[in-house]
Amino acid sequence: MWSKMVWCLSVGILFICSCQSSDTINWLTWEQWNEVAKLKDKKGLIWIHSPNCGDCISMEEETFLHPKIIEYLNQHFYAIKLDKDEKNTINTKGRVFRYVSDIHGVTYHELAAALSKSPTEITTPTLVFLDENFESIVPIPQELSPEELDLLMHFVKEDAFKKMNVDEFKKTFQSTIK
Repeated sequence: MWSKMVWCLSVGILFICSCQSSDTINWLTWEQWNEVAKLKDKKGLIWIHSPNCGDCISMEEETFLHPKIIEYLNQHFYAIKLDKDEKNTINTKGRVFRYVSDIHGVTYHELAAALSKSPTEITTPTLVFLDENFESIVPIPQELSPEELDLLMHFVKEDAFKKMNVDEFKKTFQSTIK
């Protein structure tokens, strides 16, 4: 009886997740990321944003709502949102990251600074691609259109960044986004 209930619950959760994945990005929490990162089966994409950033709002409303972006991102990446002013302490990769204030009174989250590789000024939005070992590939500190993000996701997913620069990759890349 118990195993049947667990099986039904598992199937229900999988169904809900699969339904959500077709129309929204499956953003993970840091706790969820810490668990799935152990699988080492996908690369990561971290979106460092701020709720009052105009470019962030534009990306949220256009880029991250594009059906092709949603589909490819959910299929090939683990995605996490990180508010640059996140107040909660985040434990990840054996380290503790906190919300801090520098000597000038500027506040930020240490993880956002570490990921953006910019300890003095965190640009929002910034996208950070991570490899399967949770190591940063590259931070991209700018707003991206759906077409630009599509190119970069394929560039990273296909490991093309190990062989060429993005301009070379762009010459042969055929996007499905029009």
